[in-house]
Amino acid sequence: MVRAPRAGSGTPARGSNTCFGYSPRFNYGANVFFTAPTGSNGVSAGGPTQTYNFNYGYILNSTYSLAGTMSMVLLPNGAWRYASFVPSLFVSAALPNASGLFLEGAEFINAVGLGTQPRTQLIAGVTRDVASRLQFDFEYGHSSGSGFGSSNFIGVGASYYR
Repeated sequence: MVRAPRAGSGTPARGSNTCFGYSPRFNYGANVFFTAPTGSNGVSAGGPTQTYNFNYGYILNSTYSLAGTMSMVLLPNGAWRYASFVPSLFVSAALPNASGLFLEGAEFINAVGLGTQPRTQLIAGVTRDVASRLQFDFEYGHSSGSGFGSSNFIGVGASYYR
């Protein structure tokens, strides 16, 4: 099935992040995010969401690293709310000039709506540090699952580190 491209404003999020432990090669921590349904139709989550993450990372060498997240996401779907467990694995490569490449795979284990099936999401992207505390990223993704169909998406983002 081919769908028309959708554009609009997304749902803003607020959250907190903490690191529980780290060494020169390994770190782990947790974060939580909450959203308000203020984005445009078709792009917004349509209701408040909650995300609880456990994160870990491991540096393989000066170029490559692995990271992962185990998430519990509480999602609205009309009058119903659903919980989805989402484990993911992230591989990144550092490039010259404060740039990087990444590849992420995630599996949405639980239903996110009445009668929906698990789905897989693959994302590839690039990052670029434009200042000592500012990073931009661009990503392309593909999501598919039985009974879900498939979709492609692009995303852009910015991160500011305090």
